[in-house]
Amino acid sequence: MKQKFKNTVLKKTKHAACLATVLVSLTMLPAKQSSASCSSCILGHETLHETTRDWVTDGFLSHQGWLVDVFFEEYILPAFMMMTEQLTVAMMFQTSLIGQFLDAKHQLETQRLMQQLQAEAHNNYQPDEELCKIGTNLRSLGASKRLAELNRTAFANRIMQRELKSGDVVSLYGESSDRISRLEQYKTTFCNPLDNGMGLELLCGAGGPPEQQNKDVSVYETLYAPSTEHVDFTEAGGGPPTPAEERMFALSANLIGHSTPSQIPESFLTDAEGDHYETAVSAFLSGRSKTARRSIVAYSFAGQASQVGWGGEEVRPWMGAMMQDTGLPDPEIAETLDERPSPKALREAFKANFQNPNFIKSTYGSEANVERQEAMMQQFILSEKWEQLQSSFNTEFLLGAALATKASAEMARVRNEVDQLGQDGVSN
Repeated sequence: MKQKFKNTVLKKTKHAACLATVLVSLTMLPAKQSSASCSSCILGHETLHETTRDWVTDGFLSHQGWLVDVFFEEYILPAFMMMTEQLTVAMMFQTSLIGQFLDAKHQLETQRLMQQLQAEAHNNYQPDEELCKIGTNLRSLGASKRLAELNRTAFANRIMQRELKSGDVVSLYGESSDRISRLEQYKTTFCNPLDNGMGLELLCGAGGPPEQQNKDVSVYETLYAPSTEHVDFTEAGGGPPTPAEERMFALSANLIGHSTPSQIPESFLTDAEGDHYETAVSAFLSGRSKTARRSIVAYSFAGQASQVGWGGEEVRPWMGAMMQDTGLPDPEIAETLDERPSPKALREAFKANFQNPNFIKSTYGSEANVERQEAMMQQFILSEKWEQLQSSFNTEFLLGAALATKASAEMARVRNEVDQLGQDGVSN
């Protein structure tokens, strides 16, 4: 490229020198004279012209060489080269700046998008306080239900043992031993001397503790009024019966099977060879039929009693805090929850919390938290519906037993009439 540029400059310089030479020659030409007077000067002028042309040509050539070799190659060309290099570097630097601006733009947009998504995640997926309270307390529903089922089974088994005289029970020797035991318990535990027209002082003396008086006959005070009672039939709750367990067992004895079946001696059922007596076995099976019908009522009673028994203990502090938010005083909370809230107490606490203004306000939060609260409320609702389903089953059993009892009496009457008609026909 450098050599090409040099050749171009030389060519243009030669053209300029030739043009200058022509112009000078034209200016130095003399005016026209006669051929006679100017003939002597022609040779002198031609020589002068040749000398001038040679001198001008040499000057232009020398100037051309200086212009190209010195001025251009030593000053102009390096300056242009450095300028080109500087412009190239500046252009690359500016291009780099543009790239950096683009990178910064994309980085800021990405960072803003990440921050926006993070803010949405914090807003949508960060549980609020109400959600945490409900979720924490719902954990105990499963454990409380299992303990309630255990208490229910224990109550039902105890009632059946009393009816069937299984093992070492107070009704082992029949109705007399059962009533004697219940009377002694009444005098020391449940008696109120003011009852019977204040005529029980001789029977009971000072009577039982005030918190236990008449609890063996009051369904409301024993089953429905308390929220949590110390009823625990697990291995950890072993030992003598608690006051709550005593009054519930006494109430069940007064409600279900007040008169227990009499004990039938073994010799009345079978002989020494093992052959049974028809009359005694028929009475024995009839008694078992009555016990089966009583077991339906016993199971229903046990279910109600188990709802106020002790539940899980791990959520007691959280349940207490949730009830404090509803405005209940601490003494009432302690009475409701006791040491281990019962299933009934849990339901009451949840219902109270659902009416709490803080809970209602939390339903106006993020959509994700509202959906979570709805899911947990559905869990509570399903638990309530399950209890209602179990209650409907018990109602069906009770109605079925009542109808079967009424139908058996009617069937016995019809059977007697048929037998009487048969006997009259035979006698005629």
